[in-house]
Amino acid sequence: MVFPGAAGEIRTLGTLLTYTRFPVVLVMTASILLRIVVLDSKNYYTKNLHKVKTQFAIHAIFRVPGTLAILPDIFYTDKKDPPGGAIMGKSIYRAVNTTLIYIERGGAYLMLHRTKKENDCNRDKWIGIGGKFEPGESPEECMLREAKEETGLTLTDYRYRGIVTFVSDEWEPEYMHLFTASGFEGALKTCDEGELAWIQKQDLLALPAWEGDKIFLRLLEKDGPFFSLKLRYAGEVLAEAKLNGRPLALGQREKLLVSACLLGAPCRYDGKSKADARVQALAEEYELIPVCPEELGGLPTPRTPSERLGERVVMADGRDVTENYRRGAEAALSLCLAHGCRAAVLKEKSPSCGCGQIYDGTFSRRLIPGDGVTAALLRSRGITVCGENGLDALKKGAKTAPNNH
Repeated sequence: MVFPGAAGEIRTLGTLLTYTRFPVVLVMTASILLRIVVLDSKNYYTKNLHKVKTQFAIHAIFRVPGTLAILPDIFYTDKKDPPGGAIMGKSIYRAVNTTLIYIERGGAYLMLHRTKKENDCNRDKWIGIGGKFEPGESPEECMLREAKEETGLTLTDYRYRGIVTFVSDEWEPEYMHLFTASGFEGALKTCDEGELAWIQKQDLLALPAWEGDKIFLRLLEKDGPFFSLKLRYAGEVLAEAKLNGRPLALGQREKLLVSACLLGAPCRYDGKSKADARVQALAEEYELIPVCPEELGGLPTPRTPSERLGERVVMADGRDVTENYRRGAEAALSLCLAHGCRAAVLKEKSPSCGCGQIYDGTFSRRLIPGDGVTAALLRSRGITVCGENGLDALKKGAKTAPNNH
């Protein structure tokens, strides 16, 4: 039998006070308090509650035949026991109830970059807003209060979307009550837990976040029924996921660099997008990394249209923007390499992203064989490049796929 650390002793003391009568409590309290003092010198319980580990073997104290035989049968809770442990064989599960809210506006979610709190399990990650229940609160009451406290916004239209069970070997378990909200009033304020920012939904998967968050973000986008999702982590690695009780296949999905305009981002020269359902559907198979080389190169949106003219890139008004396109291409390559992308789906005909055919630089809509600046650079580094009409190249592993025009 294993004797737990100080955390288990303290939990046991609380349970004894609840479930047993005075004579037993009197004897056990003295023993437990003594052992807490000894064990905490090893476990650092008061400073590192979540790090308490089982370290001591139980001694055969109180094992006197015919007397107090119930005492060694009490189950002491600890990190190696099921969360919350059990008393006399009956499981008592303890988990923190929290809310997690994704406020929507114009195809974007209001996200919180958690950078300000110390000892934060979400440190440096992007998450929705929310927090712990206060005594007596319902999920909806907690959600409305947390939204107001963290953002200054009063939510007027919201939906309860699901429950996420978060289990970790490093952090306390949570039941996260998941909401989306599409209506709100008020002005956004500064949050004392991090930086708030409106992030386009198609860009979310590229941000630093818990791996399991990407599962429920996809569920939210599918607008399905209420769901229950269990996520179990070993450190920061997602070790298990179950949706409505059924295991989900895990595994690192291949990452794919994609022109952001094809995913619906309004970053084209005219300030519009060129959303393509075939490309967006690739999110079922790949982890999509959105990119706009023109914006990465410092060009504004909207902007004067450009075309490639030999080794130069010029705008319709004659301005030379070759350097912007070169910087954007290098930034796109860096992004590709940082994420380990082996392939890219880029917008056809573009002076940056076009592959196989581009406009000839006369602004007469005449197409010639050639690649955009970014496409050419990626290909030179051995990265598979195709346009939205050449997606078969992803399966064939071709170095390029000509446009179907």
